[in-house]
Amino acid sequence: MSVLKADTIQSTGGGAATLTKQEAAKASYAFNIDSEFMTIANNTLSSESLNASSGTDRGTGTLTVALTSAMATRQFTFVTGCKGTNNTHCLDGSSTTSSILSETNDADTNNASDQCPYTAIFGDLA
Repeated sequence: MSVLKADTIQSTGGGAATLTKQEAAKASYAFNIDSEFMTIANNTLSSESLNASSGTDRGTGTLTVALTSAMATRQFTFVTGCKGTNNTHCLDGSSTTSSILSETNDADTNNASDQCPYTAIFGDLA
């Protein structure tokens, strides 16, 4: 078995190497709009968040998360879940390239519900 060790990988022209057919999340976060969950305080972004600068509780089950670096378009992929059993967390169509609006609902009643959603966003940065 061989081991490859490198501090820097560059293209043959000396710039950043291009990775093909791979995509990493451009943002990921958990924002707790419920009571403390997994040491994430109420109305707080997880300390493990990536490319998320702040979160705002907009009312029961609704939140806004501001991205540090904007997405290139609104056609990004939004992958999410939440702590509550049998609940849904959906992207709000009013989201922008730098402000992600979303809502959590109880799947049984479709009522808005405060939860702790976890989200990853894939696509290109602006």
